[in-house]
Amino acid sequence: MAHTIYDKSIIEILVLFLLQQGELYAYNIMKLINSLSEDILAVQGGSLYPILYRLTDKGYITDRVEIIGKRQRMSRVYYSLTPVGRDYLQTRIAERELIQTGIINVFKNAEGGINR
Repeated sequence: MAHTIYDKSIIEILVLFLLQQGELYAYNIMKLINSLSEDILAVQGGSLYPILYRLTDKGYITDRVEIIGKRQRMSRVYYSLTPVGRDYLQTRIAERELIQTGIINVFKNAEGGINR
């Protein structure tokens, strides 16, 4: 069973990372996070859409609307990563790696006890 992600910063990084591969719409993003994490992670639309809007407002991604369906009454919004978004993603990945290293160091160094 997948665990729903509520941490906005993690969702943001995953969205930007996936958009490096090309244009996607929100449903694709949710499904890819689930399948690529091997059903460990899940993102709900209620968490994803505000992040997509914020990333668009900041210029990290762009959106375009495509009319779909036989009667052309439905639309789908596709998102793409911008060059500014690509730079922002690299910064966020580096920050996450540093934080992860710090956490691992705390675990490793505290295993023997914290008698200081």
